[in-house]
Amino acid sequence: MGQQRQHLPFVRQLIDKTEFICNKNENNQRSKKYFLMLIHVPAQELYNQSAFPSIFLHGWDLYFFDTCTPGSAFHLQKMLQIVSSPKKQFKDPFKDILCDLNVIFDDCLWDFCSRTQMFHPQLPREMFSDGNAYEFYQKQTSVTKRVECFEKILRRLTQLQEQIVNIYYEQLSKKKNSSQQSPYNKIYQMSKDILCGKRFTGLVDSLQLQIRISFTNFVSNILKYLANDYGLETLSKLSTSQNNIGSILNLIDYSSFALDDESNGKSPSPTQGIFQLVTHYACILQTPLYQLFHQRIKAHADDIKRELIHSQNKILGS
Repeated sequence: MGQQRQHLPFVRQLIDKTEFICNKNENNQRSKKYFLMLIHVPAQELYNQSAFPSIFLHGWDLYFFDTCTPGSAFHLQKMLQIVSSPKKQFKDPFKDILCDLNVIFDDCLWDFCSRTQMFHPQLPREMFSDGNAYEFYQKQTSVTKRVECFEKILRRLTQLQEQIVNIYYEQLSKKKNSSQQSPYNKIYQMSKDILCGKRFTGLVDSLQLQIRISFTNFVSNILKYLANDYGLETLSKLSTSQNNIGSILNLIDYSSFALDDESNGKSPSPTQGIFQLVTHYACILQTPLYQLFHQRIKAHADDIKRELIHSQNKILGS
């Protein structure tokens, strides 16, 4: 940092000299040796001044790479697909992209468990068939242990992880046509801020931070619904039968979830507070997300009642 102008000429001279010695007697192009020099320049310096005079690079091929931290490439590629894809087109991200779901969900589990408060009654150990679920719901369990328990349950439910990631991008793609919240507008504004000197990180790093905050908060809100009513005990039993996971997740109303954080992590969005895990029943329900399922059934029943009352009133009125 700030010293490359003194160090790089010396390193360059060493490389040129070594390359000449290695290749001066080599007539076969395939056996020639080539050298690669990687130079890391802090974003603050890169966007405010020249990293090094370009004349120094005469005879060398120069490539510039914006930084990309591990795990962000998956989200970044999907973000660019959403921006460039035709209207209403959504492609399954797992058909073309290799990714480690456990790595992607790591931040989400830590975020969720660190914001969780338990209001469940203490049920006896024999009511739980999964020791990880029992340990998770104990009030004295540490955040680290709680994350470990959730990880063990989630790793048996790969399809659940895939469904959650798909839902996130489906919801994000719905905002594509919104001028204020579309991914295109986000990328454009970040690029503009970088060129104007308002941001001191690269485009990829800025996007990575934005997506990380958005994705983590979105998944944490889903995990809250899954963990309520001792849901992890029932969820752990789905590891051998995962066909209905998509239908279960459809019970959640995602419209209230924040997909964008305009504060860039400086202050929490409305859905980034404390998660209070409660139980609505005095037992461990065998139906995942039963509370939401009951609400959905009740809403449909109320709609049917209103239609019947309206039709009866219409008949009596005539």
